[in-house]
Amino acid sequence: MSSYSVLTTQTKSIRGDFFKMVPLLFFCFLLLFLNMFEDTSHRLGGVVDAQTTILDQMNVRTISSHISGLEERKKLRWLYKSIEFNIYKKIDHTLGNKAVRLAFDLHYSLHLLASLVFCILISLHGQSRPGFDQVVVAVSAYLLIYYYVFSIDGYRENYTYIELTAISMALYASLEKKIALFLFAVILGVANRETGIVMGLMYPLLNWQKESAKKMVFFILFGPLLLVTLNLDLFMQKNFYNLALFISKETSSGPSLFHLSSIPPGTGIIMALKYGVFFAPLSIFLPGLLRSDTGKKWILIFLLYVAVIALGSYLGNYFLLNLLIPFYIYGVGLTLNNAER
Repeated sequence: MSSYSVLTTQTKSIRGDFFKMVPLLFFCFLLLFLNMFEDTSHRLGGVVDAQTTILDQMNVRTISSHISGLEERKKLRWLYKSIEFNIYKKIDHTLGNKAVRLAFDLHYSLHLLASLVFCILISLHGQSRPGFDQVVVAVSAYLLIYYYVFSIDGYRENYTYIELTAISMALYASLEKKIALFLFAVILGVANRETGIVMGLMYPLLNWQKESAKKMVFFILFGPLLLVTLNLDLFMQKNFYNLALFISKETSSGPSLFHLSSIPPGTGIIMALKYGVFFAPLSIFLPGLLRSDTGKKWILIFLLYVAVIALGSYLGNYFLLNLLIPFYIYGVGLTLNNAER
């Protein structure tokens, strides 16, 4: 039975759980929205002006060898940002800047809520005796991880909120074999950030030998082909094929994985502690997951995204750790399911 069917069955058979779900999700949304509003009030000026600057840089469709590769790489993200900017611009013309600020915070808060809902469904996948207590565990784990990362990182890229939604959706769709939803998640991920192409590997990894080889190849190539189609003008330029465009090197924002010797000892210790606290819970359920094929697949996908984060950005960009929340939730769900058997 799918996790969606499980959740639907529960809400019909146990009406009390249904009425608990509504206020729980509303409370989570309110908590996330107020946190977003408080955060952006300190670091965000005029939304339209800020978005205009970002979009103008993306619309310069030439790759320069004199600009940081990480900055040039952002030109691949023009599609979602263009749609978002046009919506803000219309709201600004109609209702003014305060309404745009509200729309901005509401937009990203809804992405967090959507990712939370998909994480709940992920946690219920394959459960032999699903219950509201497992929903509470998933919500608690989500909020705990999100607020820990939020507390240790001062720089929050808005692309991460959207990618978190896309990853959660793709993982859920892969587990439940919902192909249309999976492809939509990949489209959302690629339109938002180039690392969205990695999502295409989820379905094949989780469903290998359960689908035809042609279908698996299609899923793997779908993201890269979409990225190339949307950015053909960039892919036709010689400067685009520069490893520095995709692999993080030493930047003003922070050290690279390839330049660990440049990190001062004190800073290195603090970094190690922050990353250590985040990954410490793995010691609880990792040994159990190694005993099952499903658990080994989870480990493979988890390590894949750890590699994407480590290679694609600088050390100390902790906010990207939020992209691992869906995999943490899935790992917790697998552990609870194994404990009940």
